[in-house]
Amino acid sequence: YIDDMSCVKQIIKEFENKTKDRIFEFVITMENHGTYTFPRYNEFNFEMTASTLSEEDYFDLKRFSQGVYNADKAFVALVDYFKNINEPVMLVMYGDHLPLLGTNASTLINTGYVEETEKFVSSKFPYLYETPFVIWTNYEIPDFDMPKLISGNTLGYKILAASGCDIPWYYNIINAFTEKYPATTDKYVYNDSLELLEDVAPEDMHIVSDYRLLMYDILNGKR
Repeated sequence: YIDDMSCVKQIIKEFENKTKDRIFEFVITMENHGTYTFPRYNEFNFEMTASTLSEEDYFDLKRFSQGVYNADKAFVALVDYFKNINEPVMLVMYGDHLPLLGTNASTLINTGYVEETEKFVSSKFPYLYETPFVIWTNYEIPDFDMPKLISGNTLGYKILAASGCDIPWYYNIINAFTEKYPATTDKYVYNDSLELLEDVAPEDMHIVSDYRLLMYDILNGKR
């Protein structure tokens, strides 16, 4: 559970010690990763009331919120550093899903954020897989178009294209899929009109097959 500010310091250190003209840092932060049931902060930077929550669920939410507060401070620290750098810089921050708070999502249920069901299954609530993201640059990006809903794979292609970096060949396959389906989870698919579907159209299954083969080759194959 290394804190986000430590990650920021490491990114800056990597940048200041780079040996090539360009550097690409992909950092997965851990400070605000679950679970939230055990104490992790000596103090909080805000007051919070939640009359519908038990003490345990209240502190689940408060610990998560402190993590959001700290992530915000860390991102601002990156911006404050790189806005003074005299070369093109792009910063991107995003999340992969919302947190599962409480026992069997009791915090989410008792705040009314999700409907109570006999058994909580996160995939029944697509919005639990939606998080905000932010892109900051110290230069102008002309005609930078971004779908309203976007997956990490689509986001990766978009930011590489906008940065002017060379795009790896395999993004041709990824882009063929994400142009038609810009946002997906393991349970849901959104088409280019942002309609929620249970699966891709039958005529596009060959794209899915290519995508699966690509992932297998990169992760487990001979590349």
